[in-house]
Amino acid sequence: DIKNHYLTCGFRVKSMKTKQLIAIFLLATIHFSCSKEDPSIPNEVGADIIGNWALTDYNFNGSQRTLTDIDVSNITFDATAWDINVAVIFNESPNDYSAIGGHNLDVNVVDENGDEYYFPSHREINDVGTWSKSNNFLGLTIDDELRQAAISELTETTLKYIISSSESFNDENNHLITINRTDYYTFTRSGSN
Repeated sequence: DIKNHYLTCGFRVKSMKTKQLIAIFLLATIHFSCSKEDPSIPNEVGADIIGNWALTDYNFNGSQRTLTDIDVSNITFDATAWDINVAVIFNESPNDYSAIGGHNLDVNVVDENGDEYYFPSHREINDVGTWSKSNNFLGLTIDDELRQAAISELTETTLKYIISSSESFNDENNHLITINRTDYYTFTRSGSN
């Protein structure tokens, strides 16, 4: 099982609710959307987004609340990417978007008792879709799923945006799981535009 896998890999895993850890680990390796909260950001952004960009920094943080028939539990998590090699292209006419590459990810989970857990992973990215932009809002549609981002900085050399998401679902035991997450992306313009 996954608990023994992490013990044999030398990572500390206690007898915390394994399902919560598995849910966070799996969600940490995928990217989901449904932005419902808009962070505080400037009203206007300056430069043109069209062109080639390299992802230079990526991290996220959030929380998960699990409601069962007799218990409520809360955990927090954060992650930082490293060894990032992701190329992103924003084309126009049509507004095509692609992100290709990969990065390593260090995911840290803290349960309500203060116990900490560490999950390393590697993520390959092969996203193709479309984009739209209105002032400081960016919409990325990938696999028919809209990811709404708030652009916090857009200059000739730097693009930063934030995706805030909230998701609630019932797991296989009909426990209500609510996950709130904020992803932070930083890009540097690269190549020919």
